[in-house]
Amino acid sequence: MAERVADQWPEEGADINDLEDFAERMGQELQREISERTLRKEAERKAGNQSACTCGGRATYQRHHGLTLATAAGRVRVRRAYYHCKRCGQGRCPADARLRLGPGNTTPTAQARLAVLSALEPYVQVADLIQQLGLPLQLDLKSLVVCQACNDG
Repeated sequence: MAERVADQWPEEGADINDLEDFAERMGQELQREISERTLRKEAERKAGNQSACTCGGRATYQRHHGLTLATAAGRVRVRRAYYHCKRCGQGRCPADARLRLGPGNTTPTAQARLAVLSALEPYVQVADLIQQLGLPLQLDLKSLVVCQACNDG
């Protein structure tokens, strides 16, 4: 990160907008880097070969499944341990609950920011607002519709 800061530092005589843009860009890059590393590590964590199932049975580890998360720092691809229960035939990834993923595979911070924006604007305009504000949130219409439904309830 220090190398990037040194390489991209605004030239002498830069105005305040250049300095603020630079600081914001560096902050977003750092947030994304930290988010990606920690989310990937936490999502991939496997507690063991078995996990308690909601039916009362024991689910057995099968493999890791990929998933793209919508985070406050942008989209992050992770792999989560997948467990299957022979008793009820259901499968699950415990990391989804640990990470408190919401509608459209959004993280809690992304959900909170989306809720604020969708309270201010009709949900079909939230994606445009995110882009206009330069936020790294990248969401699809499904996420926005589900988020709006949560806010209406």
